[in-house]
Amino acid sequence: MKNNKSQGIRKIARLDLKNTQLIKGISMEGYKVIGCPVDYAIKYYEQGIDEFVVIDNVASLFNTKLSLITIKNISKKVFVPITVGGGIKNLIDVDKCFEAGADRVTINSALFEDINLVSKVAKKYGSQAIQASIHAKLVGVNQWEAFYEAGREETGRCAIKYTQELESLGAGEILITSVDKDGQMKGMDSQLMKNLENNVSIPLIIGGGYTSKIDYNIANHYNFSGIAIASALHYNKCHVSSIGK
Repeated sequence: MKNNKSQGIRKIARLDLKNTQLIKGISMEGYKVIGCPVDYAIKYYEQGIDEFVVIDNVASLFNTKLSLITIKNISKKVFVPITVGGGIKNLIDVDKCFEAGADRVTINSALFEDINLVSKVAKKYGSQAIQASIHAKLVGVNQWEAFYEAGREETGRCAIKYTQELESLGAGEILITSVDKDGQMKGMDSQLMKNLENNVSIPLIIGGGYTSKIDYNIANHYNFSGIAIASALHYNKCHVSSIGK
């Protein structure tokens, strides 16, 4: 399923967590505490956000668990789809996320230990319930490698080709974040988007570096289904209603 250009691409607020706190870094490093994730979720919901992706961005790195109480509190206050991830390693973790109010789970690091976890989630809940997450880092001219553990660990896998493998295993959509652009607010990775165009038939969400309408238009041009935004919202560089305008 590709983007319906008549409707525009989905505006997705990304909330990165460390336990119960909303955090944000630059290129997935140097995380700083922003505030209460529930308060920010309510703020963006009231501004008209389409969806949320809520990820404990250090859970896998530190072998901790996602704060399910935080997910429950967010799901009680906002009434748009919520994708949840961070430290998910098996179907039991997935079950707990849905019980806490998630509409979809997003998984990154665990897939490099058990790639078939994608198929297991899709079989139990349907492909629409599983979003595969890729941290893409530029390693050469038009070459991006998929990293994990908050963009720290190499995999040797081509991020572009990896999207196709994830689709074949049953992923319903893919969130691909440019590690190089993450948190910079200096523009998104247009070359990465160009190289991903028409690479898979499932929805692609792009994240990392959102700055202005230019980024939105580029993502729309390359047929992305959604755009994930964090820093530009958290630091009041844009308002939800102004995204794409």
